Amino acid sequence: MRWLATLSLFFLATTAVATENDLSVAWIARLPRIDYVWNSANPTVEGWPAVGSTVTWVANVRWLGSEPRRGVSYCWTIDGVAVRKGTLDFGPESLVTAELPWTWMFARHEIGFEIDNMRLVAETEERNNRLVVYSNALGVGIYVERTYWTTVSPKFKSAGIGVTTFDDWIQKQVRRFNEIAANAFYPETPNGVLDRWRVDAIHVVEDGALPLAPPLAEARDWGADPGGYGTLYPNVLDHTVDMQWGFPANTAGFWPEYTPWILMMGNSYVHEWSHARTMIDTYAWDLSPSADFVNLDPAPPVESYAYYNTPEQGLMHFDWGHVDRFTAVAMNRMAGRRALRGNYNEPWDLGWFLNDFAEQNRVRLVRGDGTPIRNSQVLLYRSTAEDVDWKNGKGYGMVFNNTPAQTLTTDSEGRILVGKNPFADGRIYAFVEKANGICILRIQDGATRRWAYLDSLQFNLAYWRGQTQLADIDVMAGAPMCRDALGPGNIGPAPEALVTTPVVHFRIPVTREIPYDLYYSANGAPPVKIAVPARAATETADIPLTPPAGRIVWWFIEGISSPPCPPQHSSVYAFDHDVPRPWKPVSH
Repeated sequence: MRWLATLSLFFLATTAVATENDLSVAWIARLPRIDYVWNSANPTVEGWPAVGSTVTWVANVRWLGSEPRRGVSYCWTIDGVAVRKGTLDFGPESLVTAELPWTWMFARHEIGFEIDNMRLVAETEERNNRLVVYSNALGVGIYVERTYWTTVSPKFKSAGIGVTTFDDWIQKQVRRFNEIAANAFYPETPNGVLDRWRVDAIHVVEDGALPLAPPLAEARDWGADPGGYGTLYPNVLDHTVDMQWGFPANTAGFWPEYTPWILMMGNSYVHEWSHARTMIDTYAWDLSPSADFVNLDPAPPVESYAYYNTPEQGLMHFDWGHVDRFTAVAMNRMAGRRALRGNYNEPWDLGWFLNDFAEQNRVRLVRGDGTPIRNSQVLLYRSTAEDVDWKNGKGYGMVFNNTPAQTLTTDSEGRILVGKNPFADGRIYAFVEKANGICILRIQDGATRRWAYLDSLQFNLAYWRGQTQLADIDVMAGAPMCRDALGPGNIGPAPEALVTTPVVHFRIPVTREIPYDLYYSANGAPPVKIAVPARAATETADIPLTPPAGRIVWWFIEGISSPPCPPQHSSVYAFDHDVPRPWKPVSH
């Protein structure tokens, strides 16, 4: 959860980097800025502009050249149609703005701004000249100390992911969320995650300025290291955005390397910002001897390193490259809402949805072959939810004592009734200092002792599927350990690559005798599915395809599953295909 490593000034003039001949659209703000309403009863309306009111979109455009540049063309678009054109004048290494008035409506529209749309300026990077935001996106506020901005910008540029500045890289992070959200397809979220994000402001402050306000004046004190306050709580008094994050100068050397993978998929920023949207770490539902206190005699067996891993793995587990199913559903339960009780990591309403349970939950216990465990005694052990010393590797630690909370007997179908909330007498906790979302089941199946786990996330999902009175949940004793989602391996194209050949070679790591499905979406269209037959050997498969030009988002899914674990889902990757170089004039 929370990053445990350790008024504002807009970029109106200088944040010097090595001089480049480069224009970039740093961010698009929406004015007037409106505070979210604390504990609003109607956050899909309150905190948003009034329908029919005038808002102004403000493009903040950077010129990194050492000489002034005058008469640079620009074009605003709405849903791809040009609505305003003009020119801008830049001083050396400057930031200037261009405005677009617009009548507010809640329907989603794409607001685009392109600098040098006539493509007359020779630049070191062309892929940062156009920025498209969603009109009803949630706002992200970034606070960065000056030395961080100047130190990391050239390093980001050297990674070859189409960025020149820190601003560009932040835009890539937010676009990554929007792309993985749009493609978070599960039975419960057939249209993906509904919300989109937008960088509303990048504030540069002097070194040592963060946090700008005493964080615990508003934020919950969960024991974070004060050295991390500038990161977690850069400005708790800024209620104009729905998420905020800080980049203190002393964290500029955090990065071990500046590779496309690390910069785009192998960092947790989107994960951390999702905490500000009240999302919880699903890895808190994993049980292991190293992180938890399972004081049972006899104790359940350990497979590899763990007693149990939740199947809800992805963005809020340890693969930050795709939105896991649980998070996708939870995000859609708050679609369109402004922040309610904090826009930092962590807000007061973190995990507000964790106690959504049916009035009665009926659990069917099955063996590994799917047969029900009939007429058998079941001892149910639940976590005490006591505080643990999370700073010594016991974060989210659950404590189980040797006294069962319930003694039950399965019926002729292998079912037990466990009530509304078998996990606690009160609420479910998912804090680093205490957690209680798992129950351990000890089952006496004839002469065989079996173990199983109740996972409160599965109870939430059943409730959200509409089983609000009686929910049926299947639980497998001795279930296989769910693995983290597919990691980077030898994938290609690399994240944020520029591919200029008509044929694109998609490379994915495959395991012998397992089929895969490769998906790609071109320019936001519905994804195309490509079946990858099973191979005779574990290898890197090369699949040549000819996708359209433009923005290509792609991922792959292992073609088999081991219930209750779903098929493994790779990170969602993206690259730019056949972007013309040199640029040629366009019509808008």
